[in-house]
Amino acid sequence: MPRETTIKVLQAVCQVAKPGEYIILSRSELAAGLPAGTERREIDSAMMELQADDYIAVRYSDGDVYCLTVQTKGFVACEKIKEREEAKKEEEQQRLKEKNFVSSSALENQVAAVADGDIVSINSSEAGANAVSQANTVRIGFSLKKLFWACMGGSFIGGLIAGAVVAILTKLF
Repeated sequence: MPRETTIKVLQAVCQVAKPGEYIILSRSELAAGLPAGTERREIDSAMMELQADDYIAVRYSDGDVYCLTVQTKGFVACEKIKEREEAKKEEEQQRLKEKNFVSSSALENQVAAVADGDIVSINSSEAGANAVSQANTVRIGFSLKKLFWACMGGSFIGGLIAGAVVAILTKLF
């Protein structure tokens, strides 16, 4: 079901219908569960699409009234749509929690960096734990000692590997 209107129509019908029972539903009742401005032809088109795809079974349609039932496939689709919407909501809540966690972690890192003597640059005029936002940038300066020892360790390991390769090649040839 590619169209948003079709999904909304199916959800509106699933809210009213019970499995295996035919219901009589007027177009105005159906339109109440849809976004404002949904046209009559969009509702009719969505109903035909749902019927063609076996999501609903329409016994009869008389202008503004439908006698229909929701097939098992329709209820399954409604459940999947509901699960996706709930997952999106949970995902959004998780992102908001992570933003709050990152903001508080950034402040803790700034305090720790200042205590360690690293360079901290905050590009914001606000202060305090609640004032840290995404607009803040934290740039912790690197230590020349750490860089020196990393280079020395890399050189030493690289030298050992090169020496081992040369020793193996001289014994082979």
